[in-house]
Amino acid sequence: MMERITRKVRCAAAGALALAGLAAAASAACAQDYPTRDIRLVNGYAAGAGADITSRIFAKHMEEMLGKPVVVENKPGAFTNIGAATVARAQPDGYTLMFSGHTAIATNVHLFKSLPFDPVKDFVAVAPAGRISFGFAVPPNAPVRSIAELTAFLKQKGDKATYGYANAYGLIATELYKYRSGAPALAVPYKSAGDALTEVTRGDIDLLVYDLGSLTQQEQAGRLRVLAVTTAGRSALRPDLPGMQEAGVPDFDLGAWFGIWAPANTPMAIVNRIAGVIPSIWDRAERRKGLTAQTVEPFIASPAEFAAFVRNETDKWGRVIKIAKIEPQ
Repeated sequence: MMERITRKVRCAAAGALALAGLAAAASAACAQDYPTRDIRLVNGYAAGAGADITSRIFAKHMEEMLGKPVVVENKPGAFTNIGAATVARAQPDGYTLMFSGHTAIATNVHLFKSLPFDPVKDFVAVAPAGRISFGFAVPPNAPVRSIAELTAFLKQKGDKATYGYANAYGLIATELYKYRSGAPALAVPYKSAGDALTEVTRGDIDLLVYDLGSLTQQEQAGRLRVLAVTTAGRSALRPDLPGMQEAGVPDFDLGAWFGIWAPANTPMAIVNRIAGVIPSIWDRAERRKGLTAQTVEPFIASPAEFAAFVRNETDKWGRVIKIAKIEPQ
């Protein structure tokens, strides 16, 4: 009797292993054929924004490497939550992907009481898509040329001082600066980062934290002035600008990054297929030039390494948000 039971257990185990082997083989075959049609790359940014331009550079490269069109789809709004929710609900077949900064995955979980997706359960990390620097910008006619002068200027204006934001990064970075420096400034929300950028060039707000690529373009045209980057040290892409430690703001080091995600349960063979083509973008001079223009720097990691990095970043942003005393909405 015992021998029959043991034999049945062995047979069941063998069957399970065979099914697992078949599933693995099917997944590998699926990845070998992938892609057979257009791929959607959804981002939560307005068309023309620096992040949108970066996503299109990656899409073009992926299209060349994968052999099928990669169509960028803009779903702006709600701090990129709309775009993230779109991908979270998509079929996990590798044909809908998300291009996003840290906001959707690592930050918004601390800023919202509820989200239309679960950043941990609804996505699988595919690959990082570069690191990006942000900067502190003021109107071109502002009487300030350093962070120290900005702090004094805002304190002088008192409750009339303002800053704009259209994304979580701008909000958190400015509130942390206020906390560390003691400078006052009323937050003015904008639907799109482009609107906030226009307002600071007009002098309608006193300060804007925005991606360094877009700020650099505006500065070269004489429309604003960039005072510093948001990391502790200088950026290799704008070595002329001081980091926050040099600028006199202690314990301030906020960098940003982009990445590509797929819906949860996307076969790992497909995830690895996509992840395998991303690093080679940095081998192409014309691609690097386009990314450098957006102040995007290389960031290469495997899906597992990127997932671990994102977990650490989620914890870090949670701590920063608490320090900045930003309550979830």
